[in-house]
Amino acid sequence: MTMSRTNTPIEVEQGKKGWLSLPARYSNVGLFIGDHSVVEYWERPIQEVLAESICQSSSARILEIGYGLGLSAKAIAAFKPETHIIVEAHPDVVSRAVKEMPSSTNIISGLWEQIVPTLNSNYFDGIIYDAYPMTEAPFDGSPQSTFRHVMPFLNEGARILSRGGLLGFLDFSCGVTLLEAFNPIVKDLFSEVYVQQLKVKIPSSCSFAHGDRSSIILLKR
Repeated sequence: MTMSRTNTPIEVEQGKKGWLSLPARYSNVGLFIGDHSVVEYWERPIQEVLAESICQSSSARILEIGYGLGLSAKAIAAFKPETHIIVEAHPDVVSRAVKEMPSSTNIISGLWEQIVPTLNSNYFDGIIYDAYPMTEAPFDGSPQSTFRHVMPFLNEGARILSRGGLLGFLDFSCGVTLLEAFNPIVKDLFSEVYVQQLKVKIPSSCSFAHGDRSSIILLKR
């Protein structure tokens, strides 16, 4: 794989430097960075279904944005894809990913806003976007906040996705595709949208998901 495009402005990294300097902490609940709950173990079933949906064949080229607890990453590795690249911003999480993943997995340390624009167009057969929103206010998982988080990635995600490839992300609200702004933007970039709703056991203590269902959204180029 070659790098072919210029990076986004360095201000992206400077604006998130404070968040990236917060310590990562792992518990029996999940991964916390500072006071932010980034990913929790109850997500394992839906993360694994997402990984299975993206991995269409053992020869696929797969890109993941965000490692977290490695729930989807380990499921992807089990499919033995031809190429498996993970972009992870937080240095503590990168260190854990390097220890946990096989040597065949290429782990890139950095913000996706800087890394992804350097990747070749039409390269990946599948992409999982699961970066954590680095904002002062904790992510609440609502349809609006989920769409605001995913939308900036869609243009670059569509560019680096091969024809017929899938880009997937989680929607804990089960409401993103119902937003008025969703379809016009997605229609310009992708040919089809698939939504799979799954039953999950979300603990009452979770700050970014509620109820007993979450959705997997797949966008086909």
